[in-house]
Amino acid sequence: MYGKLFESMYTGTIKSDWKAMVTFQQFVILADENGIVDMMPSHLSDTTGLPLGLIKHGIAVLESPDPNSRTPDEEGRRIILMDEHRPWGWFIVNYKMYRDLSSRKQRSEQSTERSKRYRERHKNLNENSDATLGNARQRMQRHTDADTDVDKNIKKEEECSEVSIPLKSGGTFTPTSADIERWTLAFSTLDVPATLLVIASWNEANPKGRKTLAGICKHINGWLSRDADKAGPEDKEASKPGGGRKPL
Repeated sequence: MYGKLFESMYTGTIKSDWKAMVTFQQFVILADENGIVDMMPSHLSDTTGLPLGLIKHGIAVLESPDPNSRTPDEEGRRIILMDEHRPWGWFIVNYKMYRDLSSRKQRSEQSTERSKRYRERHKNLNENSDATLGNARQRMQRHTDADTDVDKNIKKEEECSEVSIPLKSGGTFTPTSADIERWTLAFSTLDVPATLLVIASWNEANPKGRKTLAGICKHINGWLSRDADKAGPEDKEASKPGGGRKPL
């Protein structure tokens, strides 16, 4: 797994307890794309090579309220249990916020790189005295079309990342671009982003039917599967989301 560590970790209140900070770093590295670390403390110790006592101490600190934390959610706790019926398996409270910060920075860097490539191509076209004006215009049009396609893909990812499905715990679940791609491949007859908006709207209006973080993907898969069965393998036009059926 891979997790981006921000410099603010070393300037916040957690820095006063190095055991908690080291434990939190392992959580960030081992978390899945939704910020979940579904492991027992003993497994964390075996995986990271850190003493079990250190891991348990760090978890206790990370689960505790911190009134001085930069993130006021969950009373400043860094991690919370996924389920009430078991004492292990955690969700990193501010994982989505920092994941989105990282994504925005990456998109900005990609945009800067595209602009740089365009300027270099434009300069080369001007310096190529053998190219005719018609050929130059055609090449510039191809470059513009390629940049436009990249921009459209980025815009689509940004739109998908704006879908937030309310959870039973009070938080939200935001599908990643990898989630969208996987569901689109599995349910090719559906407009997956549009269906996710319907799912989010239904959960917003039905608090008692909301799912836990651990069960939300099953909820989404069931919904998509029923919509796909209803649409049929050939009827793409009939695959509009929603349509008077009961959710999972």
